Amino acid sequence: IMEEKISLVFQWLKKFDIQPRSQINRRFTSYGLKHVVEEHCKKYIPEEAFVEAMQRAGFKRRKVRGTSGTYRFNISTFDLLYMSNRYNWFNPKH
Repeated sequence: IMEEKISLVFQWLKKFDIQPRSQINRRFTSYGLKHVVEEHCKKYIPEEAFVEAMQRAGFKRRKVRGTSGTYRFNISTFDLLYMSNRYNWFNPKH
């Protein structure tokens, strides 16, 4: 089951061509980004599966201080904000 969830993250990365950048992005965390993937695929993604998928895809990670398993990655803000504007990722419907 975990491999299925990891595969969903891979599909999201590929579909939106999200690539690693040189530096860790301090703006987004694994917890927040996993919710973006969940919204896209309409399925629950455990944070551990998101973190594992990002590592396998070649992203570097840095643990968020004071958390048990939340990380930041070297993911492009530009990619995320461009896709956010296009697909309304960070503005949940209420």
